[in-house]
Amino acid sequence: MKRHALWWSAMAMCVVFLGSAVTPARAVNINFNASQCVATSQAIGVKPDLRPFPIGLLNATVADSVAVVCSIPRSPLQSNIPAGFYIDGDGAGTSCTLYVYNYTGDFLGGVSFTNSAAKYDAYLSLPFQQVPFYAYTALWCYLPPSGILRGVTSLQ
Repeated sequence: MKRHALWWSAMAMCVVFLGSAVTPARAVNINFNASQCVATSQAIGVKPDLRPFPIGLLNATVADSVAVVCSIPRSPLQSNIPAGFYIDGDGAGTSCTLYVYNYTGDFLGGVSFTNSAAKYDAYLSLPFQQVPFYAYTALWCYLPPSGILRGVTSLQ
């Protein structure tokens, strides 16, 4: 009898806890260090700065820029929420394009900026239709001599 009472009490507690309202977890922004990016081309004699933070050009004395590509991590968003990204760095003349493609490699959309200031914290956004659940994002930047790409924040 005592055993049945304990069993029913335990079952009642499980029903109470499992049936209670659970608040959804709040997503946080994903900060991405640019040292994980790759220099895809470089001028003769100019080497990308591969310090842990950030990526840029060391002792660049030539007029050529270097191309940098980054795979940008992100979590799928709820529908009707645009995908937002902040790109941070230094160097007037930096230009970046954020590309979105699906798991089969089809291009879904892109957005660009060109910086004219010494430092930048550029905001790029794409409508949710161009960044569906299974979409991948990649950033291509062209850094001027002495330009630096510090990182990317994927807004959640």
